[in-house]
Amino acid sequence: MLTGRKRTRSRTGAFPRVDREMTGRWASAVMTVALLLGMLPAAAPSTDPPTFASDLPERLDLYFKPTTAGTVAVLSWQQPDGLNQPIYADSNPSTPVLDVDISGIVKTDSVTRVIATANALAAAQITGGANAHAALIDEVFNETAGAVVATRCCAPHDTLHLHEPLVRTDPVALYTTRNGTHEWSPGAAAPDIPLVEMTLTLGKAGLAGGANAIDASTLDAGLTGDRRNALRLAIAELAHVSVDKVTAHDVASTTHVWTPSIEITKLAHSWVEDTAARREVVRDAFASAAGLSASSVAMTSLTEAAGSTDVTPKMRAEFTVTIVGSDAAEAVKTSNARIRTQQFRDATLEGVRDLGQKFSDATLVESDPGDGVIATCKFRVAASTNGAWTRLGYGDGITPTQLDGFVSETYGSDAVTVSGISRTFPNGGTMPSLVPITDDYARYIYDIVHVPGQARFQSLFVTTFTAEDVGRMTRVSWHNQRPGERLDVLLVDVDGVGWGDPTSQTWQGHAEVMTAPPPSPPPPPSPPPRVEQIQTIVYAGPEDGSTHPLGTVFTFKLRAEPSCAECGLPVVTEMHVRTAKEVAGAADHAQPWGSWRQASPTREGYVYTHYPKENGIYRFEAKAVDGGLGATLEDTTPVYRRYIVGARITAKGALDRARGVIDIAFSSPVPTDRVKPEDVFDEASLAKLGPGALKIDWFNSTRLRVILPPAEKSNVCAAWRDARTAAVEASAAPPTDLRVTLKDANTYFAADSGFEVDGDVDVAMGPSAGATPVNVAGPPTVGQCAHLKLTAAPVGGGWDGVTTWRLLMTNTSGFSPEPKPDVDVGAVNAILDAANAATERVVTFPPSSTVSDTKYTFLTELTNCQGEVSNETIRVDRVAGVVPYVYPAAGALDFMTYYSNPFEAAFDVALPERGTPGGACDVDASNLVYVWRNISAGRADCMYTDEKDVSNRYAGSNYKLAPRATRRTLATTPFCLGMGRHVIQLTSYFEGSVKGTSESITFINVEVVKSPVVALIAGGAGPRAVQKGSVFDLDGSGSTDPDLGKPGAPGNNQTFTWQCKTLTLDVETGVETESSCEDELDELFGSNGKFIRGVGEKIRVGPRYKFTLTYQNAGLTNSFSTIVTAVVDPVPVVVVKTPHPATVSSTAPLRLVGSVSRARGSGDGKIRVSWSSSPPLDFSDRKLFATPTNSPRMTINANVLVPGERYVFTLRARQDGQAADGFASTGAILVAGPPDPGTVVATPSEGTALDTMFTIATQGWGGGSLRYTLGYVLSDARGRDVDVPLLVESTLSQVSGLLPANVSSDHARIFAIARATDAHGASSRVEGTVRVLKTPRGDETKAAKRALETALRVGDPGMRAAAAVTAAAALNTPNTDRSSMPAADVKERREVRAGAMDAVSAAATRAIEDVVDGVEIDPGVLSTYVTSVAAVAAVPAELTKQTAELGLTTVTGLLRARSSMPAPIEVTSAAAAMVSGAVEVQLDSLVAKTPNATLNATTTTGGAVAVASTQLYGTRRRRLLRYRRLLQDDNSTNPVELIDSAPVIDPLVAKALDGSVAVAFSVTRGQAPNETGAELLERHVTISAKRYHVDDLAAEYRSLRAPHVSAARYSLPKSVADGSVGQIHADVFLYRWSGAALPSATRIMTDASAIDVVYGDGSRPSIGADEEVVASIPFTGVGLETLEKVIYEYKCARHSGGVWRVDEADVRTVSVTEADGGSVTCAGRGNAFIGYALGAVIAPINFTLVADETSKGSTAQGYWFFMAALSLFTILLSVCCLRSGMRRYQVKIANKDDYEIEN
Repeated sequence: MLTGRKRTRSRTGAFPRVDREMTGRWASAVMTVALLLGMLPAAAPSTDPPTFASDLPERLDLYFKPTTAGTVAVLSWQQPDGLNQPIYADSNPSTPVLDVDISGIVKTDSVTRVIATANALAAAQITGGANAHAALIDEVFNETAGAVVATRCCAPHDTLHLHEPLVRTDPVALYTTRNGTHEWSPGAAAPDIPLVEMTLTLGKAGLAGGANAIDASTLDAGLTGDRRNALRLAIAELAHVSVDKVTAHDVASTTHVWTPSIEITKLAHSWVEDTAARREVVRDAFASAAGLSASSVAMTSLTEAAGSTDVTPKMRAEFTVTIVGSDAAEAVKTSNARIRTQQFRDATLEGVRDLGQKFSDATLVESDPGDGVIATCKFRVAASTNGAWTRLGYGDGITPTQLDGFVSETYGSDAVTVSGISRTFPNGGTMPSLVPITDDYARYIYDIVHVPGQARFQSLFVTTFTAEDVGRMTRVSWHNQRPGERLDVLLVDVDGVGWGDPTSQTWQGHAEVMTAPPPSPPPPPSPPPRVEQIQTIVYAGPEDGSTHPLGTVFTFKLRAEPSCAECGLPVVTEMHVRTAKEVAGAADHAQPWGSWRQASPTREGYVYTHYPKENGIYRFEAKAVDGGLGATLEDTTPVYRRYIVGARITAKGALDRARGVIDIAFSSPVPTDRVKPEDVFDEASLAKLGPGALKIDWFNSTRLRVILPPAEKSNVCAAWRDARTAAVEASAAPPTDLRVTLKDANTYFAADSGFEVDGDVDVAMGPSAGATPVNVAGPPTVGQCAHLKLTAAPVGGGWDGVTTWRLLMTNTSGFSPEPKPDVDVGAVNAILDAANAATERVVTFPPSSTVSDTKYTFLTELTNCQGEVSNETIRVDRVAGVVPYVYPAAGALDFMTYYSNPFEAAFDVALPERGTPGGACDVDASNLVYVWRNISAGRADCMYTDEKDVSNRYAGSNYKLAPRATRRTLATTPFCLGMGRHVIQLTSYFEGSVKGTSESITFINVEVVKSPVVALIAGGAGPRAVQKGSVFDLDGSGSTDPDLGKPGAPGNNQTFTWQCKTLTLDVETGVETESSCEDELDELFGSNGKFIRGVGEKIRVGPRYKFTLTYQNAGLTNSFSTIVTAVVDPVPVVVVKTPHPATVSSTAPLRLVGSVSRARGSGDGKIRVSWSSSPPLDFSDRKLFATPTNSPRMTINANVLVPGERYVFTLRARQDGQAADGFASTGAILVAGPPDPGTVVATPSEGTALDTMFTIATQGWGGGSLRYTLGYVLSDARGRDVDVPLLVESTLSQVSGLLPANVSSDHARIFAIARATDAHGASSRVEGTVRVLKTPRGDETKAAKRALETALRVGDPGMRAAAAVTAAAALNTPNTDRSSMPAADVKERREVRAGAMDAVSAAATRAIEDVVDGVEIDPGVLSTYVTSVAAVAAVPAELTKQTAELGLTTVTGLLRARSSMPAPIEVTSAAAAMVSGAVEVQLDSLVAKTPNATLNATTTTGGAVAVASTQLYGTRRRRLLRYRRLLQDDNSTNPVELIDSAPVIDPLVAKALDGSVAVAFSVTRGQAPNETGAELLERHVTISAKRYHVDDLAAEYRSLRAPHVSAARYSLPKSVADGSVGQIHADVFLYRWSGAALPSATRIMTDASAIDVVYGDGSRPSIGADEEVVASIPFTGVGLETLEKVIYEYKCARHSGGVWRVDEADVRTVSVTEADGGSVTCAGRGNAFIGYALGAVIAPINFTLVADETSKGSTAQGYWFFMAALSLFTILLSVCCLRSGMRRYQVKIANKDDYEIEN
């Protein structure tokens, strides 16, 4: 019966007494009337109508509806104890906490206190704290800061699953179930619910050791079929599924484990432990006596037994028995029983004695069967309903306690203890989405769950409601209340506190808790039994010696038993228990045992729960005790358990035979402080892996990479082959693994840590069949002036294989060789013998070992890891004279490529040593010529020009070679080589030498085949979710035949074939099967067009559909499938693209491109997106990503994805107001890792800058066929590092060259970057040092000049450029006093830089020329040449304008070369430095400056303006004085003086501005929106470039500024975003340049700034004519002192036409502020500012310029406007900076700045 009370307030403020029988319903009615009469504040929330009742045992429910938004509190208390419970932290003990009047109504003071506490609680935990839905305090947890907060519940319609607190001191459980946030919904069909696999750990301890029989209720008898079936039935019952939905899975893997032990008297454990053989024979004797196979028994410890003495030694051996199989129960039962018998003990003793030696002294064997058997088995459960999935998927699912309790209570003798459950979802799938509460009666539910029978006496519950919650029924339920007791509740609208009397906002009621059904009467008492002794039994709990993860709760179930069948237990029997955390090395009696405590009684006996808080080894003891008064009877042999909290860590390895790397994976984290191989492996393993140098690399705490020495220096394959041979001889299967052993594995963790590492690591050795093809690289022709070097390697590169060499024959030189048997080959064979002895892959023959005009044929054999042999031959013609040493980079001369792909044949070159001047080897190597000719009949258009040349034949006509056919590496464009086989000849020679005698001729064979066709369905492979009935079409128009990209290619034979299938999952096997779609869909898919329309209207909710497109053209086909699931909700349409190819580099960013659009009829709610991945990434860790992760386009930073993993990324989108997600996933993306780094060294180890020839070489790198970039790091005057490559992307592993000195020390940094050819760009980098002594002071310039002269005589342009940079870089020393430097020295330095720039520009220009017709510039080439230009131009004072202009042109061309990737930051930084340096060169040409300023100097921009302006202001002053005179005498009759010609922009500065644009655009190309852009801050130039998502520009104004104090701050109008309809992103570029660089007829007072906005399609915004872009420009110019008394004003000016223009119609000066440094605010209508340079100038007042007083001129770059891409053109220049009628903003007279003229 519900009773409630409602009080009303009288006009005088007194509260009248209300009749005690007034119910809650009437109270609510009174409150409603009061509200209508204006007696209550209408704005405060209220509840109407509350009800309070107990309709279920031990539960009460309060129902109410909020009528307005606000905070509601519910105070509950039990009568009478609840009235004085201190639930408030500030309670005064002398003041009652809850004060009621005589009728039970809560008094006003108490209500006020409730409201105050409720406000504090809401502020702490709901509105400003944990942001929970609700919070609660009570007498146990009464601090608002430590309040219980609500956790989200899962199934509001069924509270049986709610977890309860264990003891009263635990917090109560508070669950919230709010609409749309609570319940997993599987959808309409079972396949949408993930299959749940449960791995059960079973078993309980058996009888104490020494018993002669086993307890049938334990697993000592094995996991029988009946017990397995009992578990299956119990799981079905708890999961709420039918029994057929539960299947025993992988029964064959069922495992039984137990830990018996034996003790042998008169046998010393130390003697047995001395050798592994003795331990093994003891184990074998034990196994034989127990009837077990030796393979199923492992000896886990061998110790001295208790009671052992020197005279009578006693040894204890502990074993672990493991039996795996579906029918192991009988074997477990038999062997377990046998171990308990004397027969077993006698058999073991006999077996030990028969071993001879000291074993025969054994006199006695004692056995202990251990503490019982632990079994593991698996079940799979297929949920088919919401409730079933709730039980399985919510929280921890079905817990071991729940399953164990149900089994023990239900299945009697078939019961078995369940001690652990682990849960997985084997078939993956998407977790079901959340749906609203289906019961509309209670849309918001809160459950307060107490310990059964121990409910709180008083509690305060607080929650909040929004406007959307108004009118929704709310339920607050109290669970596990004491039956029959009364609970009172006070419902308070907390927000009513500000309206006077807070009690007008209360409702009060009470109800009695329903009483549970009475228990059955107890049976009549029996006569007390006889009591003799008590025994203690543990019938459930962790097995002795078992290992468990931290967080495991150990529950021991115990019972006391009498000592005889007719005996009984004491009337008061108690169970005492204690635990200890083991201390290593301490004796048993010295362990830190806790005090004895009583276990809790249960119906079955007693229970004790242990929850270890840290890893370690724990001990447990229990004994039954007579608890009667004065009784002393107790079990004198307590039961004992020792269990481990931690892990037994195992490791497995796998050899990657391509890279020579063993990847070892540990099952759990281990310490990674062992950084040397000798610390990780024992001596025997080191011998197997060595003897060459090993390296190890801890990838993380569970992954160890072992980088082997070269295969010829490692015994690992030989050891494996020996093991395989031995197995074959023993008629056994050859092993596929090789075992290595960790050194001191038992010391990885402390003995008492709970962790143990298994030292044996089995390494999978990879495939064991098939020879490994070998390839031999070398030149076809080598001159007598060069060493001959041959290199053997597996085809495609790789580690696996040991080579041997043989000389097969010698022949005469030429194309028709004849046998030449009389050649002396002794020296050659000696070199080969030495190489074979050392198993070298590289063989080098000096000229003296061979004979000229002889062709040598060599045979190379390669023996791979499993012993199979392959071979290859190579012929090399040794000729007289000097021949370029040119050879294929990959070693192979046969290539295959697709017709639509670019083709590259990379070649390396080594220059011969220059001999004695005038000798046969003295050849000028400065002009090495390469000529590629297609000598086959196939077409090769791009190798030739249209210009005739009689020296080259092609297709019946004669044409000149194209530039690409004169490069060392041949790179052709797509469709250049016709389909078919081509023979292409490379001829290389030194220009000027006698043709024919110094040529190297190489032929390559290229097979060009048709490109594979690509099928594609727009939207990706899925799985995807779409709304049933929405507009969803299948679009296959993206399918293509790449060969159709060739102009004129026929495409009329393309066909599109569609197929529809439904997918059904077999829950037992996890296999999906396909079946036909319904007829309506099949009919729709009969179309053969590019599109299938109307799919969204035909698909049904429930099935998973697989839509497949098969695309065919020119005889080739390809298929693409997408997985689609229909849902009811209007989910957003999500599309995600899988990268192509689907293999990405781990060392490069990964950009994922997705899109999200609204579903039809979904409204305009905000769409929120999120990403997930498998395997998972932490998407909350901002450091892992270059973009926000709440955007459809996302960029993952380099070195985040794990090499070797396959990732699937899922994009989800949910619209506000909708309950379901739209989603789409990528296909699997494989991450390719970088090569394993070795070292880089330089020889000699010391030398002099620009004098010593150093050789930089790599050592010990692994990872297949590698391309190396080698060089040094230049540290310039600003401290910025610049890489200077000497060798780029070459198979050569060393390079020789001069080095400059380091600017800060004697040690120069060298580097090596390696990239595997099959690693998709993944690279590794290492650095080293070499001592480079500085050039003697005063000789720097001469040394650089000599180095440049040497560089310009080197080989081809690429080689010359690398050497020339070194010469110039040697001059980049800081603090050089150039002011005292002789003019001749400065001139020579400029000549060195000019020569180096010419060399770099020549090489870079070749690279730019080759980037045409679909070919992109190589990132390494881009980086090499841009940084090289920056290194050469590092000191502007040593550059001529011509040199600076050439550098600018080169950098700009490189940055604008075709590329789909953003330029790296080191490239854009170097380019920005070059641009700034060019500006400085121009400023230097205007005024004499101190010559020691470098490009990277840190002087302020203002200073630069001052220096440049000082020289120019003499002329400007005279002009302004003329203006002044005119202002003084407006009626003067003197002739009008003409203004000097207006200064125009210098061509060098114009190129610098253009270069700034190229830099900015190179930053953002290919980026994702909001990816990290670049802010480049240089002395004269500042550039900011970033790609924004258009939504982020949607604010009405956005403040944008380049990162410099002198840069203007821009605000864009909202039309910038409004005009971006259909655009995904917008690039925003901001610039700042030194104002002195841009000329002005007036005095410029600021630096120049600019802003540019470019949409994704290349267009720019169209800002309305009534809108303005506002810019605030800070003053940075020189003061006014030099202007004398000139009346002036500040004006906003745009720079166009080569000059500054003021008084334009679309530009206005808004305001001028001279405080805090001063600034000018400008506004430009429409697009007036977009792309224009902007600044503020000083203009004289009231000056009139006649129309003919203009000066005409031209400039190479007169009109600087970004949108026109700054193309070069000639325009007429007008002096537009001074106009009549200037508006006066602020007028002063110089030299007296405090004097102002009011005007």
